Amino acid sequence: MRFVLPALLVLVGLGGLLLYFERGGAGDRHDADLCPLDTGSLAGSATLLLDFRKPLDAFGLSLPGTALQDLSLELGAATELRAFALTGDVDAPRQFIGRLCKPYDNADLSVGTAKDQRGAVRDCDDLPAQVPTRVRELAQGFCERRAALQDRIYAMARRPIEGAVVNAHLLGALDDTLLEFVDRPRPHTLYVFSDMMQHSDWYSHLDLDWTEWGFAEFLARRDATYPSLEYAPAMDGQRVQIYYLPRRDRTGQPRTESAHKEFWRAYFADARVVFRDQPAMSGYAALPLMDIPTEAEVAAQERDEAERLLALVQEEQAMLAEAREEAREQQEQARREMEEELRRRQEALEAEVERLRAEAEARAALQEETATADADTPDEQSEDGGQVAPADAVDEEAAVANTGVRDSGPPEPEPCDVDLLPGITATAAYPRGGRFNLGDAVMLVRYTVDEGGATPDDEVFVDPEGSSASRSRNFDTFAETARQTVRRWEFEFDNPDEHCLRRQERSIAFEFQYE
Repeated sequence: MRFVLPALLVLVGLGGLLLYFERGGAGDRHDADLCPLDTGSLAGSATLLLDFRKPLDAFGLSLPGTALQDLSLELGAATELRAFALTGDVDAPRQFIGRLCKPYDNADLSVGTAKDQRGAVRDCDDLPAQVPTRVRELAQGFCERRAALQDRIYAMARRPIEGAVVNAHLLGALDDTLLEFVDRPRPHTLYVFSDMMQHSDWYSHLDLDWTEWGFAEFLARRDATYPSLEYAPAMDGQRVQIYYLPRRDRTGQPRTESAHKEFWRAYFADARVVFRDQPAMSGYAALPLMDIPTEAEVAAQERDEAERLLALVQEEQAMLAEAREEAREQQEQARREMEEELRRRQEALEAEVERLRAEAEARAALQEETATADADTPDEQSEDGGQVAPADAVDEEAAVANTGVRDSGPPEPEPCDVDLLPGITATAAYPRGGRFNLGDAVMLVRYTVDEGGATPDDEVFVDPEGSSASRSRNFDTFAETARQTVRRWEFEFDNPDEHCLRRQERSIAFEFQYE
């Protein structure tokens, strides 16, 4: 007996160790969802997002549960699957339904039978007798957890939707999911069961025409609505599998379905996207959210816009005709002013010629009087008894002998040197304060400085021969600015006591450049 008891203890210990290791050992402990208690042991993350915001046909109520069963076959060992459903809350657009982990690898169910040799993947309810007990228990537990999750999903799919679809914040739920992936073990896989119709007040596939589903237009709307939005991170080559539900009234045609799928391929640009098409479903009514006008409203808006444009064109034509008439009147006025200035100039020149003639006649009369007085004075006698000519006559005769020219009188006086009075600017400002670009111009102004240093208004004019404007219609504006500038001038004479000509004719050229 002393040998039998130790032998029994050894056998019991060995049996316990065999059972321990067959059941996975201390390191193979799981929670109620069959996920490792040590979260560091997770080998991947998957999320299933279900869209029950729109109605399903009766034959489609079982499709979400079937999708769960199909995707569970693809899960690797120690991969956590979390399931969510869309909500109507824009701030919390998804609701947690449940989770489970796959505690075995598909290869653990393969025992070399003919089915296994064909490469078929066994499900947790298709277990041959050769499967080890611990693996069988884990597979059966996984089937039970999956079935419970399928029941919850089926119950949600059967909930009736009263009236029109209110909203479907699909993009918000997807963004939240992609943000959550950042802190979860890789690789990441996203599964979506939906008709992929986003429906919110800032963007809605239901409100927009299918021709407006371009991704660039979507980005413009999103950036305008949420300029500081935290964008979801890229999937970086991870898998996205969409269980796609076509809607007969919206995506039932090849071109509309293609445009819709292209939108989502652009959204998941960095991921490996696969569409698993489901049977087409009936359409549904949706509450308009984007305040997009109806066809009648669009027609009315187009009509109003056409009338507005017609009125605008008519107003512009009337303004153009008025501007042309005003330009014609301005040209006519300028012509009359120019003629008047030329007439005044001619009169001034004639007056100046008359004044110079009067001065010449006065000098001639004075010389004649002087000559007469000299003739009445007796000539002096020379030493030889002859007469001596007056000194002036001798000088004049000497000048004639030397030059051959007889002096006709004193020289004409030169114009006096003048300066603008202090505080008066010598330049002309750009017309209208430089607020408008009237082009460039050069204006040659001819004017007269009178004996008091002023510039008489009627003797200031613009010489059209020496003036030009890059925009001819603005010539008169520049000319008037130049004239008014000179008319404000007042001069002082540098040496007022000198015998110089105070009244004088001058000219100046003003250059106008828009800056």
